[in-house]
Amino acid sequence: VRDGFSTFINALGTCVKPCLTQIVSSVLWQFNNKSAKVRQQAADLTTRLAVVFKQCGEVQPISTLGLVLFEQLGEEYPDTPDESAGQGSFAPNDTCPP
Repeated sequence: VRDGFSTFINALGTCVKPCLTQIVSSVLWQFNNKSAKVRQQAADLTTRLAVVFKQCGEVQPISTLGLVLFEQLGEEYPDTPDESAGQGSFAPNDTCPP
């Protein structure tokens, strides 16, 4: 389902811009799910949607998802944020091709 949804959204490209708020809300809900599998799927979906967010010029929502992802990572692996803190912050331009 995740692959199909991300393929569909990528195919729509900038036409999906009016729906980005609902998509972000759904992904944030998945990040707060108790199931680790659901949270992993939300992380995978975030990486696949980053290109469309950049095409639409919507950097803030993907930055928010990246921050939540980073926080979730800190809960799963408490030592990881401390080790990577000096390596820079999440930037959509780093994950999205030009």
